[in-house]
Parts: sequence; structure tokens; C-alpha cells
Amino acid sequence: MSLVVNTKLSPRLPNDWADLAAPEFRGKVIMPDPRESGTARDLLAAMVSAWGKDDTWAVFDALFANGMVVRGGNGPALDDVGSGNGCAVILGGVDYAAYDAAAKGVPLRVISPASGTIVTPRPVFILNTTKNPAAAKALVDYMFTPEAQQISAAHKMIPARTDIPVAPGTRTYAEVKQLPFSWDQIKGNGAAILAEFIQRYLH
Repeated sequence: MSLVVNTKLSPRLPNDWADLAAPEFRGKVIMPDPRESGTARDLLAAMVSAWGKDDTWAVFDALFANGMVVRGGNGPALDDVGSGNGCAVILGGVDYAAYDAAAKGVPLRVISPASGTIVTPRPVFILNTTKNPAAAKALVDYMFTPEAQQISAAHKMIPARTDIPVAPGTRTYAEVKQLPFSWDQIKGNGAAILAEFIQRYLH
């Protein structure tokens, strides 16, 4: 999860989440709606786990006071910033989608926040209700082959296999500074943190 910046619209390149509360970013920031975006919800929960509620809400108080808008999922937020007709920065943008748009000529820069972020997993499951477990297992096994992981890398995602390199211009897992949190904390606290966020900012 990143700061995704339209370099033609942004007054400068931000370095961290809280930078977007500066006066020059007033009315220029969009955040995917955590009611629609699971990655945005996870980011909120990770921030609270890492910083505590008081410090996290202080950052968001400043962001909302500076005109940050919350609208749609990750795709609409990227369209808004990439089009040049909306905001200039996404708070909590999905990096691989922004890398893909940038490769097509959209003036976007992906910035990993200095204080840390999260790398959200893209899991694959076999449902216990499957009617074809052999085919399901074959698909899951294929997903972790070098061939399939190269497809993931080609789409600007971080491969699950360490022997498959990331696409040129994208970050490796080790290069992303992560917030100190656990996925158990996010699983346990995510719904309550989302409810508090909605109560504070989206009413």
C-alpha cells in the first residue's frame, strides 16, 4: 500500500502519510473507501496496531481537515488521480495497479511511506465444499510454479517465490518498510477499527 502521486498535479512528492496534511495538498488527496476496499481497511488496522488509536486518529484528523476525500475502491481512486481531472495523490493506493498505469504513460509515481506500510497478501484457497478437489489442488500447485509466479511478476506484483525476480522498476518485499503489526491483530481488530473510522469521518 503506497502513496500514488500524479507528478503533473502534485505540488511536490510526499515522503510519508502525514505529509498529505500539509497546506499545499489541500483538496488534492483521495483515499479508497475502507468499506469497499479490504486493503484500505487492513491499512487502517495496521496503523492503529503500530501507532495506537490516538496517534492514528490525529493523522486522519489532520488529513480530513485538509480536505481528503474517501470515495470508491482502489480502481476508482486510481482513475481519479490518473485522469488528471481529480485529486493528485492516493493515500493507500495499490502499487501494482499504479505501476501498470505508469507503464502505459500515466504520470504516476509510487512512493513507499517512510514510516512504513503493509504488503497485503493475495491468498489462494481450496474451499472445503469443492466438488473437484483434485482440480483445485492442481490449480493451487500451479499458482506456485515458476511459470505462474512469473505471470504475477509481469503484473507488477511481488512474487511469492524468492527465486522469481520482481518486474523492473518495482520494489522487492525486502525493500518495503513495513509497519510493526501482525495479521492476527488485523483479523481481531479490523472490524472495530473500521466502525470507529466510519463513525469519526464518514457520517
